[in-house]
Amino acid sequence: MSVKKFSVAEFADIATTIKNSPLRKYFYTAEEEGLMARLNHYPPLETQRDKDILCWVERLHIANALAYHYQYSDTDTIIIKRLNEKDLEGKLLPEKELYQQLRSLRYNLYTNNGRVFLGGNDLARLTRFIDILRDDIELKQAEVKQ
Repeated sequence: MSVKKFSVAEFADIATTIKNSPLRKYFYTAEEEGLMARLNHYPPLETQRDKDILCWVERLHIANALAYHYQYSDTDTIIIKRLNEKDLEGKLLPEKELYQQLRSLRYNLYTNNGRVFLGGNDLARLTRFIDILRDDIELKQAEVKQ
C-alpha cells in the first residue's frame, strides 16, 4: 500500500462540490441535527454548515499529509500548511469523479502499517459520503437499464 498526498486543489474541489451539491444536506448526522435543534440551531445555519464542511475537508487534508509524511518523510519534523477558505475554493466535480476521489482519499489516509491519522467521526462521515454516492450512482445506473 502506498500513500498518495492529495493536492490542495483536489481538496478544494472536494469541498466546493460537497458545499454546492445535494450532499450538503447529509453532512450532519441525525444525532448532530438533533443536538443543534436542542441548542436552537435548527435548521442548521447554512453558514455554519459551510464552515463545518471546510473544517472537515481541512482535517482530511491534514490527515492525508500526516499519513504521507509519516510513511515517506526522512526528517524528524513534519510541517503541514493550514488551509483557509480561499484555499478551499475549487471546481465542481461530477458525481462519479467525487466518488472516486473520496474512495482514493480514504485509502490514502492509511499508512502501510494501517495507521490512520483521522478521528473516528470524520472517518465515519467520509465513509457515509462514499456510501451515499455509491448508492446514488448504482440507482442511476439501474434506472438507465430499465
